[in-house]
Amino acid sequence: VDFGVKELSVAGSGQEAVDFIDKFPHTKVILMDVRMPNMNGFQATTKIREMGYNGIIIAVTANATVEDQKECFESVITSTILDYISEQGWIASANIDTEVNLNLLVDQDGMISMSSLDAPDYVIEAIPDLEATLYEAINLIPQAEAGVKTNVGVLVTTSFTLPLRIFAQEEN
Repeated sequence: VDFGVKELSVAGSGQEAVDFIDKFPHTKVILMDVRMPNMNGFQATTKIREMGYNGIIIAVTANATVEDQKECFESVITSTILDYISEQGWIASANIDTEVNLNLLVDQDGMISMSSLDAPDYVIEAIPDLEATLYEAINLIPQAEAGVKTNVGVLVTTSFTLPLRIFAQEEN
């Protein structure tokens, strides 16, 4: 089977992966081991995203714990939301530096939706598009693997809260 791979490079640590992407930012796909030495895959992925890499990063591991799965899941959600928000060019009517809670649902099919936003009134007043923008961002999140089962093996809807820090400067 020809997968169209022209060149394959291997990094021995998270820092080597970061250095490689710094030198070769047009890399198409990264297979990132979660448990790399010196800098784990989550830390390396964060640094690579901070460098502006927008390509595909696929987390892989030989033995994922439930905590690894949760961290990976939250990382995908957070980066999707932050990327979308960054593209919107919000204008605030007041200076804001606060945390809000985004309450999410994952249904039996792994579809993610927003159940509510817990934010102070002054935040909603200062950024009127906040809730609609977050709703749109959540719709961009890829379908998750449904993984919460009852003791009889039935998949159920689950919920979780994702804290988000909101920084905004008043438009002059």
